[in-house]
Amino acid sequence: MKSLKYVVFFVFCSFFVQPLFAENFINDKHGNRQDGIKFFEKLSIDLKLTDEQKTKIQSLQQEQKENVPATMNELKQKNKDLDIELAKEKYDMNVINKLAQDIISLENKLSTNRINTKIKMRNILSAEQFKQLDNNMRNMHKKNLKPKYKN
Repeated sequence: MKSLKYVVFFVFCSFFVQPLFAENFINDKHGNRQDGIKFFEKLSIDLKLTDEQKTKIQSLQQEQKENVPATMNELKQKNKDLDIELAKEKYDMNVINKLAQDIISLENKLSTNRINTKIKMRNILSAEQFKQLDNNMRNMHKKNLKPKYKN
């Protein structure tokens, strides 16, 4: 049950910060993907970022680009390994427990990274800009989480 809380927390946290640093994640009105550069340009205009803020955020973007993908790939592989182990006729609980601990550790690492990134963003932006960023991100997620197909 405790690990479920971590997973829910991890997913919730990912909704706030992750899109800031994604390469391709926003659909425009025609269904085409916008890249992180276009999003950054829009963010710069919406938040009225100074040149200094732009530089700091771009540096933070680069830092995330270098650090997060390896952890995400490792987490993905651990989840695949867990699925493979559970699919076996006679699975090994020691292997499952080890994979579960590894997964929790990686999720904690990602969550900590997201929280630290959020803190860094808060230190770069004014309180008003940060509030606007939060509103923009929540609105974006509401749009992206709507079902694509109607029954």
